[in-house]
Amino acid sequence: MIGWAPKATASPVARPGQPRELRSIKEDADKLTLQWKSPARTDGGRVRTYLVERREQAAEGAAFDDWRQVGVALETNITLEAQPRHRDLEYRVTAMNHAGQGLPSNALPVVL
Repeated sequence: MIGWAPKATASPVARPGQPRELRSIKEDADKLTLQWKSPARTDGGRVRTYLVERREQAAEGAAFDDWRQVGVALETNITLEAQPRHRDLEYRVTAMNHAGQGLPSNALPVVL
């Protein structure tokens, strides 16, 4: 009867938790290095990749721009090159796995 038993049901994969403590560790003329902490182990499923997004901060009374993907990381840091200078930008990181995206990290304001 080996191999003839019914297949075990797959346990559902939970979405990953929220990346923590996003911060800038190095800023150059047009490069930005970001670092963050992975989600707490009790806060969702295992992380496969991190999605890094950016948007321009809105002027007073104006609507925010949409978040745009600027990078993907496998570790908890990334160096982004050719970033716009002299503009008020915000960055955030979202953890992803097979179940989908988790909650985004804190938004980090940056002006290069």
